[in-house]
Amino acid sequence: MRVPNLTATLETAPVIILEELQKGAIRHSFLKQIELPIQPLDLVSWLASRREIPKLYWATRSGQYETAGVESAYEIRSEITSKEEFLRDLSIFQQKAEGISSFVAIAFDSSNGIDKTWNGFGCARIIVPRVEIRRKENRFTLVFTCTGDEASNGTMQKLVNKYFPNQENRDIVPSSYNPPLTCTHEPDFQNWQQDVEKSLDLIRRGVLKKIVLARKTTVRFSEDLDPLEVFRQFALMTPRCFKFYLQETTRSAFFAASPERLYKRRHRFIQTEALAGTRPRHSHRKEDQALKRELIQDAKEQLEHAVVVEMIQSRLAALCESLRVDRDPQLMRLPGCQHLYTRFSGLLHEGVKDIAILTALHPTPAVGGFPADEALRQIRSIEPFSRGFYAGPVGILSQEESEFAVGIRSAVIQGDQLHLFAGAGIVEGSKPEQEWLELDTKLSTYSNLFEQIHARFEKP
Repeated sequence: MRVPNLTATLETAPVIILEELQKGAIRHSFLKQIELPIQPLDLVSWLASRREIPKLYWATRSGQYETAGVESAYEIRSEITSKEEFLRDLSIFQQKAEGISSFVAIAFDSSNGIDKTWNGFGCARIIVPRVEIRRKENRFTLVFTCTGDEASNGTMQKLVNKYFPNQENRDIVPSSYNPPLTCTHEPDFQNWQQDVEKSLDLIRRGVLKKIVLARKTTVRFSEDLDPLEVFRQFALMTPRCFKFYLQETTRSAFFAASPERLYKRRHRFIQTEALAGTRPRHSHRKEDQALKRELIQDAKEQLEHAVVVEMIQSRLAALCESLRVDRDPQLMRLPGCQHLYTRFSGLLHEGVKDIAILTALHPTPAVGGFPADEALRQIRSIEPFSRGFYAGPVGILSQEESEFAVGIRSAVIQGDQLHLFAGAGIVEGSKPEQEWLELDTKLSTYSNLFEQIHARFEKP
């Protein structure tokens, strides 16, 4: 709900806000929220100007909507717990938080807990920022959120006085980092070969049809990295992707620039997609077209993609009154690589909530495997690290609409260490060397961002 007639005299907005608070006109269930129109500004630069923690950012793939926030007005943090338990908490919050939009990040699989890479992040998060700036196309809005008790105790007034009408902004100047000291992989190539061969044996015996194996690459520098600066440069190099950023301390942040939508819901209308099958891009047009044809015609890539389409279609059909699916895979062409993708759109049955959609769709075979439960069991056994938020659902959620990306093309910064994650789908016909090189292709943006990393990638 917007405060009435605020645009008339922005200079008097704080007075109008407090009057409306006293009348109780801007209550959203147990939270109070105020929205004010503001002049355009760069949201990432605004985040850089703030010292408050956490810092959050989300942008849609189209670039038409982005939002950035600081501090927490309300938060649910889950440590070692089941996905089902957290989703119940999320559903309860969504039911009572009328009109409130929150940032959500859920670990790929927290059943085995998380390792030190993810210290401070937890296994799942719901965060409503205390102060948030939203951009919808060319309209910018400043949003304040407090609990009812805080608002009555004057916290809202302090926030308004602090942030409105002047919003600080600071340019982010790229740093020049020294070459990395070390660059290591979990697993290394020898163990990767063994993991892929083990997976192929499971596929030959009919235990699995597909499994996605991931690699963690850790790059250590001689100095701490600036998380927001790295994210800004990375985001500029990854157009046409969803962007997600969660900074926990001055030294630690998780971020992703994902091409893959898990789903988008507006009321009962839902959109999702299957994204699987990868080839690199080439700077020369002739070679780039050859890679495109190779992706479209390759039997292994088509099989990998078909498994994802089959699972999503069967899961989504159970939730929808009607469902439309692309007849043939389309091509998604990004700066560093290209993928096969198939789009789905449907009308959900009455009463279907986000908890049911998340349960049905995550993890898709694009990041887990098929059959899903057996693939997860094997991933827990094979992979030597915790995926954390990598390949998990990340996005924004409200009663009216929600949108989640799959947290791929992601990284974690912990001080002087940059942890990079990438996965490859293993199906009949997969070859360890080719899948290893596909991981490098998916991380090519990072190796271009830090050119020195490229030389330290271990090649088969």
